[in-house]
Amino acid sequence: MPTAAEQVAERLDRFVRGRWEVVQRLATSAGVPVPPEVVRFYELAEAGRWDEVDFLYAALVERREGEGDASGLTRFMPALLETLGVHEAVRDWPAQALLDYGKAVLDSVPPGGVYLGGSDSGRFIPTLLADAGEGNGPIVLTQSALAALNYVDYARALYGDRLNLPTPEDSRQAFDDYLADAGRRLRHDRDHPEEPRQVLPGEDIRLTEGGVQVSGAKAVMSINERLARMLLEANPGITLSMEETYPFDSLHDSATPRGPLLEVSAKGEGTAPMTPEQAVDSVSYWQDLSRQLMSDSEVSGSPSARDAYATLLLAQGGLLEQNQFSTEAESVFRLAREMAPENVSMALQYSRWLVNHGRTAEAIPIVEETVRYHPSDHPQLQTLLEQLRGAPTP
Repeated sequence: MPTAAEQVAERLDRFVRGRWEVVQRLATSAGVPVPPEVVRFYELAEAGRWDEVDFLYAALVERREGEGDASGLTRFMPALLETLGVHEAVRDWPAQALLDYGKAVLDSVPPGGVYLGGSDSGRFIPTLLADAGEGNGPIVLTQSALAALNYVDYARALYGDRLNLPTPEDSRQAFDDYLADAGRRLRHDRDHPEEPRQVLPGEDIRLTEGGVQVSGAKAVMSINERLARMLLEANPGITLSMEETYPFDSLHDSATPRGPLLEVSAKGEGTAPMTPEQAVDSVSYWQDLSRQLMSDSEVSGSPSARDAYATLLLAQGGLLEQNQFSTEAESVFRLAREMAPENVSMALQYSRWLVNHGRTAEAIPIVEETVRYHPSDHPQLQTLLEQLRGAPTP
């Protein structure tokens, strides 16, 4: 029986060869040759010369940013990123912990389902393990790139015979819909300052002579969220299983916990609000799994592993909170803190929950602890801590 390390190494080799085949298909379908630098990238990857792969990828990103589509690299960049990301996960995770995490995620995706990963670990580990099958396993996508046309073309080369993916027209429609909605909300806030703000934190929306302009990660993810809904509508009968890093709030009314993931079905197909029993089961699942994980020295000693599981916990905590299961949400947030006290998203999300429930004093030590892990590289934590300390005591 091969060791865990041997299994992971074999899967990585097979993955690299498979992605090189995809790159060649992309080139053939476009009627262009594979650029020499991309050929070299996969030669180095197959040889296991990953330091050189990393250096070459950085140079290709710089060239792509400088030359745009004229570089000839655009259609190939998603495959390169995924190849490098899979290797980095293999490098950063203990082998058995990687296999266990990937199994926990993929086993929670129904047959024929689509999995949307958010974080690097949540995207690249399932990509590696699902890809090692015979092509009929879960479809693995990322929630953060559905609006990128070159990524969707790449996904179509992988899954186009199994899934209706967003078209360029869909992407334009999602962008136009978001732009119209953003402009409406900005005008509301301008014209009705006495009412609750509708522009969300992190949204950069501006009214100009030419119309509405938007920028920033929040805007991009709002467009991705619209495209995820279109994906559901274009593929009747499928489910989306998600590891969220950015909440897709508009999908949460048809979402339920399934294992460590959120499972979303198209509205009108037997969906129902989350039940109290499902909320209790979610907490019980995580209590049992957290005990197992933290007693495993490979997981407890791996920041990458603990952070990945904390991300899954936070997504379910957010779903529980949105469905008004406050007690269960707090239980999950507590488990996330125990799992990864250095996790910035945990500190922001848990402290916000406490503040919203009138428990600001309890939020302060949580943020203080996370700040000690990040004394200078996450200034928003320090800003939050100062705000919490200056808040009036109830």
